[in-house]
Amino acid sequence: TATIDDESAAQMRTLLLIVTVVSNFPVIIVGLGAILLVVLIFLVCRNRQRK
Repeated sequence: TATIDDESAAQMRTLLLIVTVVSNFPVIIVGLGAILLVVLIFLVCRNRQRK
């Protein structure tokens, strides 16, 4: 077993967070795209009902 100090543990946590965010980046982009699509559909439907 190996022990690491708090500073190294914090660096490892930061690195792990960065790796997690980067690996989930495509999922984040798809999610944002889906949200924007729903907003666009809502705005188009609302605009057509006014006419």
